[in-house]
Amino acid sequence: MKLSRLRCRTGNDVTDAYLEGDARIRAFYDYGFDRDSLKRRALDVAKRYDESQRVLLLEAIREQQNDMTDIQRAQWERLRDPRALVVVTGQQAGLFTGPLYTIHKALSTVALARQMEQEMGVPVIPVFWVAAEDHDFDEVASAHYVTDEGTLRRVALKTRPVPRTPVGFHDVPAREMREMLERISADLRDGLYTADLVAGLNALHAEHSRMGTLFQKTLQAWLGEFPILVIDPTTRAMRRAAAASFAQVLDRPRVFRDAALAGAKRLRDASFKTQVDVSAEHSLLYLIQDRIRTPLDLCEQADALKMRDSGELIQIETLKERLRDEPEIFSAGVLYRPVVQDFLLPVLAYVGGAAEVSYHAMMGEIFREAGRTIPPLFLRQRVTLVPPSIVRSAKRLGLSWRDDVHAALRDKVAQSMNPPLSRVVDEMKQEIRELLGGRETYFDEVGHRARRDLQKTQATFLREIERLAARSERALRNKHKEHAALSERMTAWLEPKGGEQERILSPLSILAHFGTSWMHILAGLDATEMNDMIYLEITE
Repeated sequence: MKLSRLRCRTGNDVTDAYLEGDARIRAFYDYGFDRDSLKRRALDVAKRYDESQRVLLLEAIREQQNDMTDIQRAQWERLRDPRALVVVTGQQAGLFTGPLYTIHKALSTVALARQMEQEMGVPVIPVFWVAAEDHDFDEVASAHYVTDEGTLRRVALKTRPVPRTPVGFHDVPAREMREMLERISADLRDGLYTADLVAGLNALHAEHSRMGTLFQKTLQAWLGEFPILVIDPTTRAMRRAAAASFAQVLDRPRVFRDAALAGAKRLRDASFKTQVDVSAEHSLLYLIQDRIRTPLDLCEQADALKMRDSGELIQIETLKERLRDEPEIFSAGVLYRPVVQDFLLPVLAYVGGAAEVSYHAMMGEIFREAGRTIPPLFLRQRVTLVPPSIVRSAKRLGLSWRDDVHAALRDKVAQSMNPPLSRVVDEMKQEIRELLGGRETYFDEVGHRARRDLQKTQATFLREIERLAARSERALRNKHKEHAALSERMTAWLEPKGGEQERILSPLSILAHFGTSWMHILAGLDATEMNDMIYLEITE
């Protein structure tokens, strides 16, 4: 397999400033990502992470990991070492594990943990945190893949949960899963690994229909060759192990609300955009009742919190009792979830996307009120996977997959017409503007409405010329079908829907055709090199 890199910024101002060592942003983070920062962090964790907490964590993981591979089970054993630290990442529980960058996050975490263990001389275990509590169903309910014919396909869940249902709690109907897998099997029929992929997904769903658990077990299966623990933090045992983090907010809800507002204001005052909106009412916590996740808001009574939808007041002492008896009904918002992780896990570092690195800059005050520090942050690998069929097709046409095939096709089309279509279209537009624009004075005298009608007529003509141009370009493309077909396939694979591959495509097409061998390349990279887009040309 051939790997290359291209230096590029993330496009997120806060994250780019963090990666580039910008002095304006340095004060918003407690550590850098250099060796000294990591050593300081390791010492800080050793001082504050209680070994009784480790016992609770290990038991909670053991309860939900009865089907771990031997490689993964070995990580649980290593976590028992009182010196052991973790590198953690996470992602929403999406259909078929969501976008490809879910896999990239996990492999980045494996790579960083390996490097940190070599550096620190203590066990460092990679952990993937399944964010099963979010309730934006539309973000996780579909998956895109590229068919054998090279077209972009989408499958999606049809049955929707009740609003505010955590996505991880949604039960995926057997009929819908069967229909999606039949479609995938037909669309990816030529894949060497398609039969095993579909059979595996079918077996997993038969045993785990709940979306959060299905995500966890699917990711665990696909990453079975890698030493990573995939954990669901929503279980009773996990919540009991993290209960102290929720108790902190219940003790001082207004203090934590003020900390969230202050963090957002401080970032704005430094001329940076905030990644997350902060509510002046929200306590940072949610309550899950009857599978509905409702924000707990502040109210006029200092000793109570209010359920946002119903307005029901719940005494804080009552909430504390429920935390002791039913810890699994408590949930953290996006700005407090990293604090919960820090209570639960001996976190050496966090691996996230650009948005996650950015919103941590808002959390300094929240972490400090909780008696914690923001862990060192590492940007996950940004990866574009290039299938061999794309490389071969481009080479046959005298091109590289890196070339702008769309531009090459336009040039090919343009060369076939004299004068070029684009020039003729521009001339037609100019003629219309001159013809009708020259009559504006005349129709002004007729009346204001007449002039407006003339302008509408001109706009209509220009739109029709654009439509004519598009139809003509499609007709010309048909004369150059091989270029056009490559252009379509390259778009589907490398720039689906005009976006980045890793954000749109699920792992399905890649796994069906190439299995998991490419994952080992990414897991072996230097995870501290964070400023590049990685291009991996896959071999068959």
